[in-house]
This record gives sequence, C-alpha cells and structure tokens, in this order.
Amino acid sequence: KRTESIQDVPISIIAMGGESLEKSGVGSAEDLTKVVPNLRINRQSQASATVIRMRGVGAAGNSAIDPSVAPFIDGVYIPRGGAILNSFLDVASVEVLRGPQGTLFGRNATTGAIQINTSAPEFDGFSGEVFGEVGNYDAYRVRGIVNVPVSDTFALRFAAMTDQYDGYYENKLDGKDYGERDANVARASARWQPSDSIDWIVRFDYAEMGGDGALPPEVSSDNSPADLVERLGNAFGPLSPDIGDPLDGTVSQLILADLDDEQTGISSDFNWDLDSGYRLRWIAAQRNWENYQLDGDVVFTGVDLLSRRGFYDTEAISQEVHLISPPDALFNGRM
Repeated sequence: KRTESIQDVPISIIAMGGESLEKSGVGSAEDLTKVVPNLRINRQSQASATVIRMRGVGAAGNSAIDPSVAPFIDGVYIPRGGAILNSFLDVASVEVLRGPQGTLFGRNATTGAIQINTSAPEFDGFSGEVFGEVGNYDAYRVRGIVNVPVSDTFALRFAAMTDQYDGYYENKLDGKDYGERDANVARASARWQPSDSIDWIVRFDYAEMGGDGALPPEVSSDNSPADLVERLGNAFGPLSPDIGDPLDGTVSQLILADLDDEQTGISSDFNWDLDSGYRLRWIAAQRNWENYQLDGDVVFTGVDLLSRRGFYDTEAISQEVHLISPPDALFNGRM
C-alpha cells in the first residue's frame, strides 16, 4: 500500500482526483458508475440492501451477507455497502480496483475494491468553498467546506452537505410522486503533525437520510401473456400494475413508504515514519448504522397484500496495524 504510479501497478485500476470527479458530475457513490466501466452500485427496494457489482459479480451487503466488492473510506473497511451512499463528501480521490484484491484488502474483496479518500485538513492557510446546484424534480444540493489551520502543527476541516429532491415516480393509482430523498451529511476532521515523521488524522462524520425511500419496480410486459392485465384484475380487483412503457417513470401500485436512516462514524489514522525507512500505520474506526424502512406492498399491485417493514441496526468496530517497508528493502524488493 505504498504510493506508486498507476502505470507501474499490474492490475486493472481507475484512479480519479477530486477535481476530475467534480468535472465528471460525480456527486455521490452511485455516480461512480458514470466513469468506471464494469461497476454497478444499485440500491434495492430497501436502502440497507445495496449491491455493488464489479464485472457483473456482486452480493447484496446486508446483515446476512458480506459484499463481494470491498468498500473503504479513508482506509477503513466498510462491511455494509449501503453505508457509502451518504458518505461521499469532500472527496480527495477515488480508486477502483477490479478483480480479486484479497492480498491487500482482505477476504471480502473477491471481485474488487473501492477506496474513497476524503480531504484531510491542510496547514497552508485558511480556505473555504461553497457549492450549489439545482435540477428538475425540485432537486437541489448545497455543500460547504472550511479549512482552518489552528497552528503550524494542528489543523481542522469541516464539511457539510444537504441533498434533496422530490420523487420522479408518478403513481397513477393515487396521483402522487414517489422517490423523495432528504439527506444531510457532515464531517469534522482534525490533523496533528508535531514532526515530519508523525501524522495523525481523526475524522467524525454524521449522515441522515429521510423521505419515502420508495423504489417501485416498473413492469415490462414484453414476455408476458397478452391477457396479463385481465388476469391480474380477476385476481386482485380492477387495480393492476402499469405494464405500459417500463422506462416511463410511471407505476400503478399501492405504495406505503417511509425511510429513516442515520449513520455515525469515527476513525483514527496514525502514521509514523521510522528512522529505518519503515512506516507504522494504525487505523481504528467505529461505525453505527440504524435504518428503518417501510417499503409497502412487496407484491406491487394496487391491493395491500404483503407490506414489509425493515429494521436494521449494525455496529462495526475495526483495528488495523500496517508495517510498510521501504521499496527494495527486503530481498531486493521480492518481499
């Protein structure tokens, strides 16, 4: 895990800095699919079950299944993929590694790894940034960043963002729009560098997401019986799914939806460059995630047949110690 030229690393990797991500319109983890071939990040009907796929392979990260593509934020392994959806704030760089990465990233990186690196506090002066954008469906995003050098050896950095939009699914059954999102994210970072050999960064982040959280499936009738609507009507009454254009953003289903998602995390990244040229790195982290979601009738008709409520509560604590050797220090670089 040393810094190397991407042209010298013999694996399939894409690395992008914060400025490149901004120019490419990548404002969330899900937007990475715009710029990374073979990567898919899909939220399922419940936000806690987010699937990250690399080259078509991936598992839903929830309370029972570990992800096949390992996500990392500032070197901290995130055991549940959905936790990265609200953590994409003040990003300095992103590295996406395709193919098995178990050697450096552990057993849950069988199909790849995603490293998200956030910006650290800087000592070279006070700085700030304000960003805003407005889109259709009453969407808007506002972000603010402040960097405060307290002294030559201590600096603070604060970043916050609010991201909201109304739903873009039109429900013919009740005339309402669904898919509303209301997210607020904040991160505070502190950096202490008492000498050229010691660098310690502590980060605390908080994220909340509300709205209806609805992700209603649109039905395609291309391979269905011609009398599908009639059959559904006989079974469930006159209220049947919309099986017109599956990409028109309209549905006809009973939708009972509510989402309440809250995440907190704290991480410590301590680096000590020893006189011998070796580096000792200690990464400690704790992340809590509480998610409640009602995603309504899971049969997706106009009748309340089977409603589902999801209660999700997870706590992850991790400790890593790295001893990084200088290049060519052991057996002429073979170890």
